[in-house]
Amino acid sequence: MFVTSFDNIKIFYTKYYSEKPKGTILFVHGGFHGNHTLLNGLIEKFKQEYNIIAPDLRGRGNSDFPKDIEKHKLEDYAKDLYEILKLEKIRKVNLVGISFGGLVSLKFASMFPEKIEKVVLISSAHRLDSLNHKVRILLPLYLFLLDILSCLFSFLPEKRGKNIIYPPLGGVFEQLNYGWAIISNNSFKTILLRHQIMKKCKEFGISIKELKQIKKKILLIYGKKDFYFPYKIQKELMEGTKCKIIALDNVGHDFYFKNGSLIINPMKKFFCKKNNSL
Repeated sequence: MFVTSFDNIKIFYTKYYSEKPKGTILFVHGGFHGNHTLLNGLIEKFKQEYNIIAPDLRGRGNSDFPKDIEKHKLEDYAKDLYEILKLEKIRKVNLVGISFGGLVSLKFASMFPEKIEKVVLISSAHRLDSLNHKVRILLPLYLFLLDILSCLFSFLPEKRGKNIIYPPLGGVFEQLNYGWAIISNNSFKTILLRHQIMKKCKEFGISIKELKQIKKKILLIYGKKDFYFPYKIQKELMEGTKCKIIALDNVGHDFYFKNGSLIINPMKKFFCKKNNSL
């Protein structure tokens, strides 16, 4: 399915409707080369009980790139989600945001509070400008090389392969296989454009003032060995919202791929209307 968003670009999404749904869950994937199939393992665990909406963020999967990557904003992603809900005539959703998708989810919750039941954040935070120190050291060099490559290969055509299917939860080599699928199914220009999106997105964040406007309950499931987000910004998030945290020992940023059992039951318990405790 496609929706034409506010700026006339096409946003792809898939949907699963349950016979007797307990509600609707909108899954927002992370990753700058990812798409909604990153979350197929999670979606499988919920689609019998809930209606599911799972979009490809702009520039990812089958969705169009922003018309001007340098000028696109975090708000644009939130507006894309709103257009999907409007087209599907969905009144309220539970949001599940993974990694960068968590920022999108929080932005949506601050802009469209009437559309939210609850929010779950997995391996995420509310800003990207306070990354893990190891990431901060490597990122400037990486972005410098990206700028050079983008200039050298700007003449190449943008060609995208089919929506790459991410393996189900589990599997030893699923991330390696996915990385190869990205390289083999997309042109070099497409990969460079997505890295330009990443460069722009590192400026994105949700202010404390915006966080305090989010009145809905938030559950953050976080690995203490997360390579990207230091714990100090998780504390900041908790102080600014009605957020509770499940901090998992000995797991990192991508734990939800290999350890889905760690998050399924807490999420179902959180979504249960008669039991909001954790």
